[in-house]
Amino acid sequence: MWTKDGKGAADGYRRLSKSLGENDVQPLDHSRVLLLPRGKPPELVDLKRDSPPVPQPQIGSSTHVLGCFGTNLLCLWNGTNQILVGELRGAEFVQGGAITLDSGVRPTGFAYNPARGLLAWSEGTSSRSLYLASLASAGRRIELRSDVQGLVPVRFSEDGNYLARPGSRTSCAPGMSNPCRPWRLSTRTSLMHALRRRGVCWSWPSTTE
Repeated sequence: MWTKDGKGAADGYRRLSKSLGENDVQPLDHSRVLLLPRGKPPELVDLKRDSPPVPQPQIGSSTHVLGCFGTNLLCLWNGTNQILVGELRGAEFVQGGAITLDSGVRPTGFAYNPARGLLAWSEGTSSRSLYLASLASAGRRIELRSDVQGLVPVRFSEDGNYLARPGSRTSCAPGMSNPCRPWRLSTRTSLMHALRRRGVCWSWPSTTE
């Protein structure tokens, strides 16, 4: 809903730029969202207030944002060799931890589990590996290898015991509309073979399993 002149918003609606893609609008707490305009710093917007977006130059380019998690958690690329994890308090980014990457290359894929402080990322477009680290032991890495190139992590299970990444349709269980391959992190093993034998679709296992 817009005001009659078409320039403002009414009743909690806000007109956003048509240039923003689906992943360029990240929800935060309450009515705030983080906009990621290409080639510019991120912008903080309160959808309930008819006020201009507030640029966030301390974050750098919008391409530095790897993801938003929960109500105000951000994971950022620092532009050189680190993944930064922190909170957006008001309009200030407060760093809570960091993971240093030996490659110095921005991750091509990324996932984060706030409950356990786990990060998963991929490096390069032809990589056959995903890397796993914890904020509690930032210097320790786990490498998960696969026979598929261009791996990217999709997301963690809520309890952080499993990690899913995309799979091919030929390798997924019958009936799966969004093929993926889940890993059990405690054993570093894929659950896909068991799923295919049972002919069932993938869903996150119970946290009590």
